[in-house]
Amino acid sequence: TNPPPKKKPMRKMSEDKQLQAARGASLEDISPASEGKMEDDDQEVQVLEPPTENGKPRAIEAKEPAEAKEEAKPSLLDELLAMELGEEPAKGARVMIRTPDGKRNVRRFDPSQTVKSIYAHFVQSSDEAKGGKDFILQESGLPPKDLVPDIDQTIEARNLSGAALTLRWKE
Repeated sequence: TNPPPKKKPMRKMSEDKQLQAARGASLEDISPASEGKMEDDDQEVQVLEPPTENGKPRAIEAKEPAEAKEEAKPSLLDELLAMELGEEPAKGARVMIRTPDGKRNVRRFDPSQTVKSIYAHFVQSSDEAKGGKDFILQESGLPPKDLVPDIDQTIEARNLSGAALTLRWKE
């Protein structure tokens, strides 16, 4: 018997040889149960609808799983855009957000509001954030602390009154 041919690294093959190798590999059955034999799997086929008048099978609509039928949970962006912030209170927790372009976004919040309301204020006031551009809101200091883990805490509990937050756009 002849020894099996040595395999060439893909990067050294011509494009045609790479395509041939890919086609050949896609036709191989590599499952351990089918080594060297082809199983007859007709017994697993189930006819769901009778054929049409011309004898061809009828297309049927796929049924969605129960979980998919439930309405999809809105994304955080959708939730922030829909969040009602109300009027800015005359007195309250003053929070400043510094953006990468040097601008400052300052607003007062009711201290009982959550950190999520700070995110909502920024998203609702920034065209880039409204458009879905991802960002990170961090508490200033060394090292800067990401506020996402505390998004459901109150501004008062996070002691953010008078805070200067830094916004960074994600790449």
